[in-house]
Amino acid sequence: MKIKGGAVVEIQGDEMTRIIWDLIKEKLILPFVDLDIHFFDLGIQNRDATNDQVTVDCAYAIMQHNVGIKCATITPDEQRVSEFGLKQMWRSPNGTIRNILGGTVFREAIICRNVPRLVPGWSKSIVIGRHAFGDQYKATDFVVPGPGKLEIKWTPDVPDQAPIQHQVFHFTNPGVALAMYNTDASIKDFAHSSFRLALDKKWPLYLRFMSKDIQAYGQGYSGSWAGIFGFMDIRVMAGIFGLMSRIFGFMGRDIRAHEQGIFGLMGKDIWVHGKDIGVVGEDIGYFQARNTILKKYDGRFKDIFQEVYQAEYKAAYEAAGIWYEHRLIDDMVAYAMKSEGGFVWACKNYDGDVQSDSIAQGFGSLGLMTSVLVCPDGKTIEAEAAHGTVTRHYRMHQRGEETSTNPIASIFAWTRGLAHRAKLDSNAALAHFCQTLERVCIETIEAGHMTKDLALCVKGS
Repeated sequence: MKIKGGAVVEIQGDEMTRIIWDLIKEKLILPFVDLDIHFFDLGIQNRDATNDQVTVDCAYAIMQHNVGIKCATITPDEQRVSEFGLKQMWRSPNGTIRNILGGTVFREAIICRNVPRLVPGWSKSIVIGRHAFGDQYKATDFVVPGPGKLEIKWTPDVPDQAPIQHQVFHFTNPGVALAMYNTDASIKDFAHSSFRLALDKKWPLYLRFMSKDIQAYGQGYSGSWAGIFGFMDIRVMAGIFGLMSRIFGFMGRDIRAHEQGIFGLMGKDIWVHGKDIGVVGEDIGYFQARNTILKKYDGRFKDIFQEVYQAEYKAAYEAAGIWYEHRLIDDMVAYAMKSEGGFVWACKNYDGDVQSDSIAQGFGSLGLMTSVLVCPDGKTIEAEAAHGTVTRHYRMHQRGEETSTNPIASIFAWTRGLAHRAKLDSNAALAHFCQTLERVCIETIEAGHMTKDLALCVKGS
């Protein structure tokens, strides 16, 4: 007898994940659960045929039914426009859905005991909360053609308010410029989603923002680090990740003078040989607070989070024995590397995009990561796989070649979406089904039955 489920919005996608998606639904979901499925095909051809209206309709359906379960989709570039003969370069469907629903994307590693971790101390998972609105992803940038003034101006809609105008820079030669934004309402939504998730998991919540040390790094020496990461052995990635915070602190603008020593360490254990470039007898851990380089911008995130916490969550957090802290980026990275995991890490948009992949790799595989958009109302979510459409395997499939594609994240998209449906409906049977399916997936991998990507992680070749 099938388990009775409620309404869910199923969102079909593209390429290899589309094929896997149908197999998961036919073999693992529908034989056991009777669902009220509202289906939307977000395959690139259908988005093009509907002028992307299907994506908008899908988002509003998720808003109505509170649960979306999404397959990976193509975000077209110029090559894809040509390949599919598209009318235009359609926007990311994920971005369109997020802009309508709001909320925060939470990504969490799926832990299997036999998949080795690049950070061995992580015994518990780490949830990355990405504020998926504004910042660099909605920025206006342009190439400055020559000498001149760069100004920024806010013009109020209300006539009794004075405009605000600043001269940003006076160019004496060509360059580049960028302006980005965020809103109080969106930051508050981000805060509520983050606080609720941490409270549900009974884990502490950390908000990270940028310290002044990153300025020297970002402005002058990205080329140096591109060289380092281009040659870096993956075994030392975790060490480099944690060591960065110290490098920022003691090298500053003299980083080029230390390049030879850093390159000499490639392929060695950074934790052991850190003394060779000046980290002598220091624990890679906490830093004292410093002024932020974006005092108003990042400061607004910090202030709003603190206000929301004090007004609405402090008592509940104290009763649960958990806490909220804001930390500078270098402090937070160092803390994360030393910790055992077991916390929620709230990041601004770009930081969350980057750190989610770093955390996934630290736990062993980018193919073992859940991704859930949690909306501010606390009722609406959209679950999906954190990876793309696996184009390379799809090309092999089209040629009739055998493929070995990891389905775990797509399976967990179904289970996380259905688990939320179970929570909304107080459906214990459906919740148990989701827990069982997730456990069986993990036990299968731990028993040695896995796809090629995981076998390479476990066996090394």
